[in-house]
Amino acid sequence: MNDSDLKELARLSVSEGSVSPDVQRYVLEKLSHSELKSYLLHLKREIKNSKVFIRTAGKPDKETLEGINKIFEGKKVELNFSQMPKLGGGIQIEYKDNLVELSLKALVEKSLKNLRESV
Repeated sequence: MNDSDLKELARLSVSEGSVSPDVQRYVLEKLSHSELKSYLLHLKREIKNSKVFIRTAGKPDKETLEGINKIFEGKKVELNFSQMPKLGGGIQIEYKDNLVELSLKALVEKSLKNLRESV
């Protein structure tokens, strides 16, 4: 199996929500060690690209939830919400290789960094 076939197999595996027992059996029985390694790397990337991780300092209000849902409307992604009190207010969104942090903690850290550089 070439790399593009393995990538497509990983994409199809994620599109169904979980890897079916038939695919698991096929992957374990038919793929070589290097093919299995490549498949797992593609699978990991596909899983990461199909999820959005949203962290807030406290429980997000209805308006925030609606806004986030609207941003990702029509995309085949799973929204994963968690609370992270150390954010100190605000929100952190991780999607694919992007991390957007709109939090009090990030604002304070950026301000302190700018202050140190100017002194």
